[in-house]
Amino acid sequence: MHSYYSTQTVPEADRLQFWNELVRKTYVNLEVKPRSREPFFGSIEVEPLGYTELSIVDSCQQLVRRKFLNTSSNENDLYMLILQARSCGVLKQDHREVRLTPGHWALIDSTRPYEIFGSGHFRHLVMSIPKSYLSKWQRNAKNITAIDLLSTLPLGIVVSEHLKLLFKNLNEVYAEERLLIGESVLNLVSGALMNALTNNNDQVYLSEGNRVEVIKSYIHRHIWDPELSVNSIALALNVSKRYIHKLFEGQGIGVSEYVRNIRLENCHRELQNAAADHRSITDIALKWGFNSLSHFSTLFKKRFGRGPRDVRNQT
Repeated sequence: MHSYYSTQTVPEADRLQFWNELVRKTYVNLEVKPRSREPFFGSIEVEPLGYTELSIVDSCQQLVRRKFLNTSSNENDLYMLILQARSCGVLKQDHREVRLTPGHWALIDSTRPYEIFGSGHFRHLVMSIPKSYLSKWQRNAKNITAIDLLSTLPLGIVVSEHLKLLFKNLNEVYAEERLLIGESVLNLVSGALMNALTNNNDQVYLSEGNRVEVIKSYIHRHIWDPELSVNSIALALNVSKRYIHKLFEGQGIGVSEYVRNIRLENCHRELQNAAADHRSITDIALKWGFNSLSHFSTLFKKRFGRGPRDVRNQT
Protein backbone atom coordinates (compact mmCIF):
# COMPACT_ATOMS: atom_id res chain seq x y z
CA MET A 1 0.00 0.00 0.00
CA HIS A 2 1.31 3.43 -0.93
CA SER A 3 2.42 5.54 2.04
CA TYR A 4 3.59 9.14 2.28
CA TYR A 5 5.02 10.87 5.36
CA SER A 6 6.28 14.42 5.74
CA THR A 7 7.64 16.60 8.53
CA GLN A 8 5.40 19.37 7.21
CA THR A 9 2.54 17.77 9.15
CA VAL A 10 4.18 18.34 12.57
CA PRO A 11 5.32 21.46 14.47
CA GLU A 12 8.84 22.60 13.61
CA ALA A 13 10.14 21.87 17.12
CA ASP A 14 9.05 18.22 16.85
CA ARG A 15 10.23 17.53 13.32
CA LEU A 16 13.62 15.99 14.07
CA GLN A 17 12.17 13.52 16.57
CA PHE A 18 9.37 12.70 14.15
CA TRP A 19 11.90 12.16 11.37
CA ASN A 20 14.08 9.87 13.48
CA GLU A 21 11.09 7.72 14.38
CA LEU A 22 9.92 7.67 10.76
CA VAL A 23 13.33 6.59 9.42
CA ARG A 24 13.58 3.82 12.02
CA LYS A 25 10.09 2.60 11.19
CA THR A 26 10.67 2.65 7.43
CA TYR A 27 14.17 1.18 7.38
CA VAL A 28 16.14 -0.01 10.44
CA ASN A 29 17.32 1.42 13.76
CA LEU A 30 19.12 4.56 12.59
CA GLU A 31 20.33 7.79 14.12
CA VAL A 32 19.76 11.00 12.17
CA LYS A 33 21.62 14.25 12.77
CA PRO A 34 20.92 17.42 10.76
CA ARG A 35 23.89 19.22 9.22
CA SER A 36 22.20 22.51 8.49
CA ARG A 37 20.88 25.40 10.56
CA GLU A 38 17.88 25.79 8.32
CA PRO A 39 14.49 24.51 9.53
CA PHE A 40 14.43 20.74 9.26
CA PHE A 41 12.28 19.12 6.59
CA GLY A 42 11.94 15.69 5.10
CA SER A 43 9.51 13.33 3.41
CA ILE A 44 9.42 9.62 2.62
CA GLU A 45 7.18 8.06 0.00
CA VAL A 46 6.93 4.25 0.06
CA GLU A 47 5.63 1.98 -2.69
CA PRO A 48 5.54 -1.84 -2.32
CA LEU A 49 6.55 -3.72 -5.45
CA GLY A 50 6.16 -7.45 -4.94
CA TYR A 51 9.10 -8.82 -2.96
CA THR A 52 10.78 -5.44 -2.84
CA GLU A 53 9.86 -1.97 -1.66
CA LEU A 54 10.67 1.34 -3.29
CA SER A 55 10.94 4.60 -1.41
CA ILE A 56 11.75 8.21 -2.24
CA VAL A 57 13.56 10.21 0.44
CA ASP A 58 13.54 14.00 0.10
CA SER A 59 15.24 15.92 2.87
CA CYS A 60 17.70 18.55 3.98
CA GLN A 61 21.39 18.00 4.67
CA GLN A 62 21.91 15.33 7.32
CA LEU A 63 24.01 12.43 8.56
CA VAL A 64 22.34 9.02 8.95
CA ARG A 65 24.24 6.48 11.02
CA ARG A 66 23.66 2.80 11.69
CA LYS A 67 25.73 2.03 14.79
CA PHE A 68 24.74 -1.44 15.90
CA LEU A 69 24.56 -4.88 14.37
CA ASN A 70 21.20 -6.42 13.60
CA THR A 71 20.04 -7.96 16.86
CA SER A 72 16.32 -7.38 16.52
CA SER A 73 14.01 -10.05 15.15
CA ASN A 74 11.82 -7.22 13.85
CA GLU A 75 14.47 -6.10 11.40
CA ASN A 76 14.73 -7.73 7.99
CA ASP A 77 17.95 -8.85 6.36
CA LEU A 78 18.12 -6.38 3.49
CA TYR A 79 20.45 -4.67 1.12
CA MET A 80 19.50 -1.07 0.44
CA LEU A 81 20.13 0.06 -3.12
CA ILE A 82 20.53 3.84 -3.01
CA LEU A 83 20.27 5.81 -6.24
CA GLN A 84 21.24 9.48 -6.01
CA ALA A 85 18.53 11.52 -7.72
CA ARG A 86 19.38 15.06 -6.59
CA SER A 87 22.36 16.85 -5.02
CA CYS A 88 25.21 14.63 -3.74
CA GLY A 89 25.60 11.89 -1.17
CA VAL A 90 28.34 9.95 0.59
CA LEU A 91 28.01 6.31 1.72
CA LYS A 92 30.41 4.63 4.13
CA GLN A 93 30.60 0.94 5.00
CA ASP A 94 33.26 -1.75 5.39
CA HIS A 95 36.07 0.84 5.54
CA ARG A 96 35.10 2.25 2.14
CA GLU A 97 33.56 5.55 1.13
CA VAL A 98 31.77 6.36 -2.11
CA ARG A 99 30.56 9.76 -3.29
CA LEU A 100 27.37 9.65 -5.33
CA THR A 101 26.18 12.24 -7.82
CA PRO A 102 22.82 12.10 -9.64
CA GLY A 103 22.37 8.83 -11.51
CA HIS A 104 24.99 6.92 -9.53
CA TRP A 105 24.02 4.09 -7.20
CA ALA A 106 25.49 1.87 -4.52
CA LEU A 107 24.53 -0.83 -2.03
CA ILE A 108 24.45 -0.78 1.77
CA ASP A 109 24.04 -3.85 3.98
CA SER A 110 21.34 -2.74 6.39
CA THR A 111 22.36 -5.22 9.09
CA ARG A 112 25.86 -3.80 9.63
CA PRO A 113 27.16 -0.36 10.67
CA TYR A 114 27.14 2.31 7.96
CA GLU A 115 26.80 6.05 7.39
CA ILE A 116 24.91 8.01 4.76
CA PHE A 117 25.46 11.72 4.29
CA GLY A 118 23.03 13.72 2.19
CA SER A 119 24.16 17.21 1.19
CA GLY A 120 21.94 20.18 0.44
CA HIS A 121 18.36 19.36 -0.49
CA PHE A 122 18.99 15.78 -1.56
CA ARG A 123 16.83 13.02 -2.95
CA HIS A 124 17.52 9.31 -2.65
CA LEU A 125 15.64 6.62 -4.55
CA VAL A 126 15.87 3.51 -2.38
CA MET A 127 15.10 -0.10 -3.20
CA SER A 128 15.03 -2.72 -0.46
CA ILE A 129 16.53 -6.01 -1.66
CA PRO A 130 15.93 -9.16 0.40
CA LYS A 131 19.25 -10.90 0.96
CA SER A 132 17.73 -14.10 -0.35
CA TYR A 133 18.02 -12.63 -3.85
CA LEU A 134 21.80 -12.36 -3.40
CA SER A 135 22.16 -15.51 -1.32
CA LYS A 136 24.75 -17.01 -3.67
CA TRP A 137 27.19 -14.28 -2.74
CA GLN A 138 26.60 -13.73 0.97
CA ARG A 139 30.18 -14.64 1.79
CA ASN A 140 31.31 -11.85 -0.55
CA ALA A 141 28.89 -9.25 0.86
CA LYS A 142 31.66 -6.95 2.02
CA ASN A 143 32.97 -6.75 -1.54
CA ILE A 144 29.91 -4.99 -2.93
CA THR A 145 28.98 -2.30 -0.39
CA ALA A 146 29.86 1.40 -0.68
CA ILE A 147 31.07 1.11 -4.29
CA ASP A 148 30.02 3.28 -7.23
CA LEU A 149 28.24 0.49 -9.10
CA LEU A 150 27.17 2.65 -12.03
CA SER A 151 30.83 3.09 -12.98
CA THR A 152 32.01 -0.35 -11.82
CA LEU A 153 29.48 -2.67 -13.48
CA PRO A 154 29.10 -3.18 -17.25
CA LEU A 155 25.33 -3.02 -16.70
CA GLY A 156 25.50 -0.28 -14.07
CA ILE A 157 23.97 2.35 -16.34
CA VAL A 158 21.18 -0.07 -17.39
CA VAL A 159 20.17 -0.50 -13.75
CA SER A 160 20.35 3.25 -13.12
CA GLU A 161 18.19 4.19 -16.11
CA HIS A 162 15.75 1.36 -15.46
CA LEU A 163 15.23 2.43 -11.84
CA LYS A 164 14.80 6.10 -12.72
CA LEU A 165 12.17 5.18 -15.30
CA LEU A 166 10.42 2.86 -12.86
CA PHE A 167 10.26 5.46 -10.09
CA LYS A 168 8.99 8.06 -12.54
CA ASN A 169 6.15 5.86 -13.82
CA LEU A 170 5.34 3.83 -10.71
CA ASN A 171 1.89 5.35 -10.31
CA GLU A 172 0.94 3.89 -13.70
CA VAL A 173 1.76 0.32 -12.65
CA TYR A 174 -1.37 -1.71 -11.91
CA ALA A 175 -1.56 -3.69 -8.66
CA GLU A 176 -1.64 -7.04 -10.47
CA GLU A 177 1.57 -6.14 -12.33
CA ARG A 178 3.62 -5.17 -9.28
CA LEU A 179 4.76 -8.64 -8.26
CA LEU A 180 5.99 -9.42 -11.76
CA ILE A 181 7.74 -6.07 -12.18
CA GLY A 182 9.29 -6.25 -8.71
CA GLU A 183 10.72 -9.69 -9.44
CA SER A 184 11.96 -8.49 -12.82
CA VAL A 185 13.80 -5.54 -11.25
CA LEU A 186 15.36 -7.75 -8.58
CA ASN A 187 16.57 -10.16 -11.26
CA LEU A 188 18.05 -7.28 -13.25
CA VAL A 189 19.96 -5.95 -10.24
CA SER A 190 21.09 -9.43 -9.26
CA GLY A 191 22.29 -10.11 -12.79
CA ALA A 192 24.11 -6.78 -13.03
CA LEU A 193 25.93 -7.47 -9.76
CA MET A 194 27.38 -10.76 -10.87
CA ASN A 195 30.57 -9.23 -12.25
CA ALA A 196 31.23 -7.57 -8.90
CA LEU A 197 30.41 -10.62 -6.83
CA THR A 198 32.16 -13.41 -8.65
CA ASN A 199 35.73 -14.45 -8.02
CA ASN A 200 38.16 -16.97 -9.47
CA ASN A 201 36.83 -19.80 -7.31
CA ASP A 202 33.14 -19.13 -7.81
CA GLN A 203 32.25 -18.26 -11.39
CA VAL A 204 28.59 -17.37 -11.90
CA TYR A 205 26.96 -16.54 -15.21
CA LEU A 206 24.00 -14.35 -16.03
CA SER A 207 20.96 -16.55 -16.74
CA GLU A 208 19.17 -16.28 -20.06
CA GLY A 209 16.11 -14.94 -18.26
CA ASN A 210 18.13 -12.08 -16.78
CA ARG A 211 19.74 -11.33 -20.14
CA VAL A 212 16.31 -11.07 -21.75
CA GLU A 213 15.24 -8.65 -19.00
CA VAL A 214 18.31 -6.51 -19.69
CA ILE A 215 17.41 -6.35 -23.37
CA LYS A 216 13.76 -5.57 -22.62
CA SER A 217 14.87 -2.83 -20.23
CA TYR A 218 16.99 -1.27 -22.97
CA ILE A 219 14.08 -1.46 -25.43
CA HIS A 220 11.67 0.25 -23.03
CA ARG A 221 14.12 3.07 -22.40
CA HIS A 222 14.68 3.69 -26.13
CA ILE A 223 11.24 2.82 -27.49
CA TRP A 224 10.75 6.40 -28.77
CA ASP A 225 13.82 6.12 -31.04
CA PRO A 226 12.77 5.34 -34.64
CA GLU A 227 16.26 3.87 -35.21
CA LEU A 228 15.76 1.26 -32.48
CA SER A 229 16.45 -2.15 -34.00
CA VAL A 230 18.08 -5.49 -33.30
CA ASN A 231 21.27 -4.05 -34.74
CA SER A 232 21.28 -0.94 -32.51
CA ILE A 233 20.47 -3.04 -29.42
CA ALA A 234 23.29 -5.47 -30.22
CA LEU A 235 25.77 -2.61 -30.64
CA ALA A 236 24.68 -0.91 -27.41
CA LEU A 237 24.86 -4.10 -25.32
CA ASN A 238 27.95 -5.49 -27.06
CA VAL A 239 26.36 -8.77 -28.16
CA SER A 240 25.58 -10.26 -31.56
CA LYS A 241 22.25 -9.92 -33.36
CA ARG A 242 22.11 -13.70 -33.63
CA TYR A 243 22.46 -14.01 -29.85
CA ILE A 244 19.57 -11.58 -29.23
CA HIS A 245 17.34 -13.51 -31.61
CA LYS A 246 18.30 -16.75 -29.86
CA LEU A 247 17.42 -15.32 -26.42
CA PHE A 248 13.99 -14.24 -27.66
CA GLU A 249 13.18 -17.66 -29.12
CA GLY A 250 11.82 -18.72 -25.74
CA GLN A 251 9.65 -15.61 -25.48
CA GLY A 252 7.22 -16.68 -28.19
CA ILE A 253 7.75 -13.36 -29.96
CA GLY A 254 10.51 -11.87 -32.09
CA VAL A 255 12.46 -8.78 -31.03
CA SER A 256 11.07 -6.58 -33.80
CA GLU A 257 7.52 -7.67 -33.02
CA TYR A 258 8.11 -7.02 -29.32
CA VAL A 259 9.27 -3.47 -30.10
CA ARG A 260 6.34 -2.90 -32.45
CA ASN A 261 3.79 -4.14 -29.91
CA ILE A 262 5.12 -1.86 -27.17
CA ARG A 263 4.91 1.12 -29.50
CA LEU A 264 1.38 0.23 -30.56
CA GLU A 265 0.24 -0.25 -26.95
CA ASN A 266 1.66 3.17 -26.00
CA CYS A 267 -0.07 4.83 -28.96
CA HIS A 268 -3.35 3.05 -28.17
CA ARG A 269 -3.21 4.24 -24.55
CA GLU A 270 -2.55 7.84 -25.56
CA LEU A 271 -5.30 7.84 -28.17
CA GLN A 272 -7.73 6.73 -25.45
CA ASN A 273 -6.55 9.51 -23.17
CA ALA A 274 -8.70 12.61 -23.52
CA ALA A 275 -5.77 14.76 -22.32
CA ALA A 276 -3.92 13.91 -25.54
CA ASP A 277 -6.70 15.24 -27.81
CA HIS A 278 -4.75 18.37 -28.65
CA ARG A 279 -2.09 16.24 -30.36
CA SER A 280 -2.60 14.77 -33.79
CA ILE A 281 -2.44 11.06 -34.51
CA THR A 282 0.75 11.75 -36.45
CA ASP A 283 2.34 13.44 -33.43
CA ILE A 284 1.54 10.46 -31.21
CA ALA A 285 2.85 7.98 -33.77
CA LEU A 286 6.09 9.95 -34.17
CA LYS A 287 6.50 10.21 -30.40
CA TRP A 288 6.62 6.42 -30.08
CA GLY A 289 9.05 5.77 -32.91
CA PHE A 290 6.85 5.32 -35.99
CA ASN A 291 8.09 7.35 -38.95
CA SER A 292 5.29 6.54 -41.39
CA LEU A 293 1.65 7.32 -40.61
CA SER A 294 0.28 4.91 -43.22
CA HIS A 295 2.46 2.06 -41.94
CA PHE A 296 1.45 2.90 -38.36
CA SER A 297 -2.27 2.90 -39.24
CA THR A 298 -1.99 -0.47 -40.97
CA LEU A 299 -0.18 -2.07 -38.00
CA PHE A 300 -2.57 -0.44 -35.54
CA LYS A 301 -5.69 -1.76 -37.28
CA LYS A 302 -4.17 -5.22 -37.59
CA ARG A 303 -3.45 -5.36 -33.85
CA PHE A 304 -6.59 -3.72 -32.43
CA GLY A 305 -9.16 -4.42 -35.15
CA ARG A 306 -9.87 -0.76 -35.77
CA GLY A 307 -7.93 2.26 -36.91
CA PRO A 308 -6.34 4.92 -34.68
CA ARG A 309 -8.94 7.49 -35.73
CA ASP A 310 -11.76 5.16 -34.64
CA VAL A 311 -10.17 4.77 -31.19
CA ARG A 312 -9.79 8.51 -30.79
CA ASN A 313 -13.36 9.23 -31.88
CA GLN A 314 -14.72 6.86 -29.23
CA THR A 315 -13.02 8.70 -26.31
